[in-house]
Amino acid sequence: MLGKLPTWEDATNNVKFNRGFIFTNKEKTAEKWGVSVRFVFVKGVATESMIVRGFGGAFD
Repeated sequence: MLGKLPTWEDATNNVKFNRGFIFTNKEKTAEKWGVSVRFVFVKGVATESMIVRGFGGAFD
């Protein structure tokens, strides 16, 4: 469950250049820490359907 006012961080450039992303937010408004991910896909002039079969990540 997200906090009442979750902090969204934009990792777009890191993803475009295949770089790691370091979160800067250090405050938590929910009971537990968590990460939610939102994707935006820009297909340009493509008209065919798109399927995402998964994504991955890691944390230290």
